[in-house]
Order: sequence, then C-alpha cells, then structure tokens
Amino acid sequence: MGLLNAFQHVLGTLGFHRNFSDFLVVFGLAFTRIVTAISLTPFLGGQVVVSNIKVGLAVLMTLLILPGINAQEPPSTNVMMLVALLIKEAMIGTIAGFLTQLFLYTVQMAGAMIDDQRGMNQPGLQAPQLPGNISVLGQLQFQAALVIFITLNGHLIFLRALAHSFQQLPIFSFPRLANPVLLAQEFGEISAHTLALALQLAGPILLTLFLVDVVFGAIGKVASQVNVYHESQPVKAYVGLVVFVFAIGFIFLRFQDLLGEMMLNLSRVLEKIA
Repeated sequence: MGLLNAFQHVLGTLGFHRNFSDFLVVFGLAFTRIVTAISLTPFLGGQVVVSNIKVGLAVLMTLLILPGINAQEPPSTNVMMLVALLIKEAMIGTIAGFLTQLFLYTVQMAGAMIDDQRGMNQPGLQAPQLPGNISVLGQLQFQAALVIFITLNGHLIFLRALAHSFQQLPIFSFPRLANPVLLAQEFGEISAHTLALALQLAGPILLTLFLVDVVFGAIGKVASQVNVYHESQPVKAYVGLVVFVFAIGFIFLRFQDLLGEMMLNLSRVLEKIA
C-alpha cells in the first residue's frame, strides 16, 4: 500500500492527478499510438533497430507527453471499449508512420527509376530501414535523405507532431470520419504526389537517358549491323551516373521541401480523421 501511495505521489509530481488504474489506461492507449508510429518510421531506425530500443523510446516519450495529454475521464471500464480504443490508437499510429515512410519512398523511387533506365537495377540491395529491396542509386539517395532529414531535426519535428496529435485526436474519442470520401481522396492525392515528386527528382537523368536512346536508335537506323541494345547499355550506365553527380545538388535541395510536405500531409490527414 505504501508503494502504491509513493507511486501516486510521483504521478502527482509529474502532473498526472488521477488514480493508478486511470494512469494505466491512459498510458497504455498513448503508448500504443506512439510505439506503432515509431516502429514504422525509417528515420527512427525502422527494421534495423531492435524492438527493445524502440519500445524504450516509446515509453520515454509517452511519459514525457503524458502530463500534457488533455484526456477526459475514461468512458467506462468495459473491456470491449478499451480494446476498440487500442485498435483506434494503433490505426492512428500506423497512419502517421506510413505517411512518414512516403517521404523516403519518394527518393528511393527516384533512384530506382534512374537505375531501371540505366539497366543497373539487377542487384537489388536492401535498405534495413525499409521493407523490400532497393536499387544502388536508390540506396544512395535514401541514406543521403536520411542524413539530411536528421540534420534538419526532422525526427524532432515528427515527434512534436505526434505529441500534438493527441490534441487533435484525444485518446478517449473515436474519429468522426464525417466524410470518408474526402479522406480516401486525400490519400490518393498524397500517393499521386509521391509519384510526381519521384519523377521530378529523377527527371534530369531520365531525360538524358532518353536522348541517349534516341541517338542509339538513329545509329541503328544508319548502321543496322550494330547491336544497338548491347552497345547502349554501358554508355547509358556511365552517362546516367555522370548526370546524376551533376544533378545531385538539385536532388538534395528538394529534400528540404519534402520534409515540409511530409509534415503538412500528416496534419491534413489527422484533421480529416478527427
């Protein structure tokens, strides 16, 4: 009993003036949202970080934001209600983590497009922070974007946005979803915008490689005995790499804009869910 009173005193010192059972409910729901989002975010480790570290980070963040969560009284101690709230929190965390993945999928997709056109996408490397395989230039662009993202404190901005989501979507409230069609349209626009951004990042190199194909096509018309396909592959591989080196400044400069767009997409989706 003395231990419980001491723990209650510690909670009061941290600004949580509720009984122990309410604390467990609030902590469990908030932790579910945070740990789900952190597990899916590539810049916090993704699959390369062991589960113990991700769970520890989620526990620490939950304790830090717990006093600021404006949570109403628990509606009931009904088990089914608590299970439904846990599922809701896991879905919100999944949406937040997925939207942050799109930022790095964009640069990875741009690199894959370039390697496909260069004919150099056969190896299929694996980025430990993302599921699935990745191309050589996709790996380079992905890791560079990760470094720039951390340098710009993007991980702190994301954690701040995640903490703010508890004000937009309180833990004891279910999303209204007044217009699911608008929400589906928002996800469609975000996905389409991701593809458009990948094409913009890869545009200079893809255009150059297209011109190389045109030149070799003309050569094939003039000298039909030349094996155009085999002769063009090494040229496209080297030309694409050279143009990529010259265009890398433009690509990295766009990473800053992608960070802002990622946070804007997360905010818009949460507003439509609330």
